[in-house]
Amino acid sequence: MNRRTLTVTEERWRKEMCKTNNQTTMVRTDHPQAIKRSHRILITIVLVFVLAGISGITGFMCVLVPQQNAQQLDTDYIAALRTANVGDSVFFGRYEQDNNPVNGAEAIEWQVLSKDGSRLLLVSKYALDYAPFNTGSAFSTWDYSTMLHWLNESFYTSSFSRAEQAMIRLSDVSPDRNMLFDTDPGKMTRSRVFLLSIDEANALFRTADDRQCQPTAYAASRGAVAEDDGGCGWWLRSPGYDVTSTSRVLPNGGFSFVGQPAERSLAVRPAIWVECNENI
Repeated sequence: MNRRTLTVTEERWRKEMCKTNNQTTMVRTDHPQAIKRSHRILITIVLVFVLAGISGITGFMCVLVPQQNAQQLDTDYIAALRTANVGDSVFFGRYEQDNNPVNGAEAIEWQVLSKDGSRLLLVSKYALDYAPFNTGSAFSTWDYSTMLHWLNESFYTSSFSRAEQAMIRLSDVSPDRNMLFDTDPGKMTRSRVFLLSIDEANALFRTADDRQCQPTAYAASRGAVAEDDGGCGWWLRSPGYDVTSTSRVLPNGGFSFVGQPAERSLAVRPAIWVECNENI
């Protein structure tokens, strides 16, 4: 190999080394910047998680506090039940009433109709819903009605907590007759939630004005609109003039013994017996 060849080869070697050195220098020069970028990214991620954690805790507290307040209110309601007398208004259970499902169900206000030791007979102060007494059959006595099943299944399970359900007594609900018509009233039932009979509504409310009932906004949206002469009509459980009809309270608080066809809708005022002794 002559000197020129060596010189050319050496020159090429030097260029490759310089190229390599430059690349190495570039990597070494970028490495601190990459570390800084990594640190910035890491700090950003940590800040995001910290802020998210704070937000999450705040959100959890916002959920937790209303639940605690609701529990305290329920406790207050139970205390009020234990000292309530006939004619008082009490709160127990929850049902949609303001026709705004977004804010949840509202506490149900009840009127105390009777007191037997530590047991209270309650009827909802307002008409809570609007529904037919019976569907799918012409035979519409209380024990055969879809109203009975709806009150003791859907309404009962959705409106009361388990603790509240334990306070609602399973009662003998008699098939009270219609005093003007000799209509078969059906059979006695064992029910937790029921409708008042003609006899009960007559005996437990002092006047027709006391029987008048206003619908909630939710019930009104479903058809239970108050009339000019008072409140809205509402179902009783006693039969009407035959087994296809059911008696009712009129908007002015009087009675309709003839009743209304059971498949039509009318306002609903549930009634319950509640046990309020200190062991509950």
